Amino acid sequence: MIWQDNSSNENSFVLERCSVEGTGRNKTCSFGILATLGADTVTYHDASVAGKSKYRYRAKATNSAGDSAYSNEVEVTTP
Repeated sequence: MIWQDNSSNENSFVLERCSVEGTGRNKTCSFGILATLGADTVTYHDASVAGKSKYRYRAKATNSAGDSAYSNEVEVTTP
């Protein structure tokens, strides 16, 4: 995964992932923390996914003042 660092004062990024279940309007997804990454990080390789599965990812920046809003979510299907 690659993203753009739009924050100038983060201490870290929190990357979250969920496994997408169901289809259409019946899709469900419950996010959990996948990794906490250092400031200025813009890539992450997720080696813990299963084949032929759908996942969603989102990220937020954190610092001593609190958390940013979440990024847009991205949905991927593994080969």
